[in-house]
Amino acid sequence: MTIPAKQTELEKIAKEVASYKEESLKLAKEIEKNKAELARIEKNKLEKIAKEEAEKLDAIKSVNLAQLERHNRLEKQKARDQQKVKGIFRFFEQPGGTLNFTYKKHKEEPLKNYSLIDGEVYTIPRGVAEHLNVNCYAAIHERSTDERGKPSTTVGKKVRRTGFQSLDFVDVGEYDNKDKELVTVSNF
Repeated sequence: MTIPAKQTELEKIAKEVASYKEESLKLAKEIEKNKAELARIEKNKLEKIAKEEAEKLDAIKSVNLAQLERHNRLEKQKARDQQKVKGIFRFFEQPGGTLNFTYKKHKEEPLKNYSLIDGEVYTIPRGVAEHLNVNCYAAIHERSTDERGKPSTTVGKKVRRTGFQSLDFVDVGEYDNKDKELVTVSNF
């Protein structure tokens, strides 16, 4: 091989090396660009995951707060239901009779038997007294037909079976008369 041929070959090799260098620089730039894009994608993914986790925590906190509030209301209601009240038992369905029943309002409470005689004075838990006043009734059904002749049944009225008249004052302030003038009505 002659010197000019070698020189041409060297120039050719130098061009190839320059071409490889240029391609290498392009690849390096592309790699850096891809790294930056990957970092941006990872950052967005992490931000999205962090946001979702924060939303989940907020949801859990709100559920826990709601459960705590419900639990506190239930505990207050249980305490109120256990307060003792004094009153007269009324058995409207059978005057002078005896009512035997079991009662349990909250699942933690034991089932308790009660035997109450009409007209007697008892000290019982407020929850039982409310039950006797609110839940013990007989429904009187009314049967009717609509304009198309279709029969229907509705609860016409409720007849109280029992009652508990409290002998305790609910609010003493309601009965404070020291600043009020006494009025007497003698004839109508």
